[in-house]
Amino acid sequence: MFLLAQGLVIGISVSAPVGPIGALCISRTLEKGRLSGFFSGLGAACADTCFAIAAALGVGLVESLLNEHQSGFRLIGGLVLLAIGLRTLRAKPTYSHKNGGRLSKRGLIGDFLSTFFLTLTNPMTVLFFAAVFSALGLKVAGQGWHDPAILISGVFIGSCGWWLFLSLGVGILGAGMGPSFRLWMNRIAGLVVMGFGMVMLVSAFFN
Repeated sequence: MFLLAQGLVIGISVSAPVGPIGALCISRTLEKGRLSGFFSGLGAACADTCFAIAAALGVGLVESLLNEHQSGFRLIGGLVLLAIGLRTLRAKPTYSHKNGGRLSKRGLIGDFLSTFFLTLTNPMTVLFFAAVFSALGLKVAGQGWHDPAILISGVFIGSCGWWLFLSLGVGILGAGMGPSFRLWMNRIAGLVVMGFGMVMLVSAFFN
């Protein structure tokens, strides 16, 4: 239970800081409803869990991959963020308190996959997990899979819990506001996403 609790805290810690995925989750919740926002966060949670697994198994290969292709990852991520931010900026929120923001399965899968692959373009997260796991003394070698599996499960649950909390909170707030408020909030979120995209592009060329 202690390992699971540690994983929950780590999962929330890696998800809660405001970033492009958080802005995107807020935007989609305002634009299309709570389900869209949650599935967007779920994609990020699954990607973060993949990074946690990589960190638990050892980061030597991952660090080498980062050093060789870091600029490429940032370039792809920046372009995707710019495209998503521009689309968000031009979109009109269709969320309705009556329909609860219901979406088609195809739309939800698209929301999930977009944030999953977008999160994977920023693999520096694996170094965060590596540092935390090292501080906890967690290594697969010599300890088997039981402890890492429990901790990583906690990471996934904690991350999902944060995105559920965010999408529900924003959905409730958006439902209580008028269309013009949701429209302007959506535009602000779009600008924020585009801003993160520009920063990532600049870092790809000049870092």
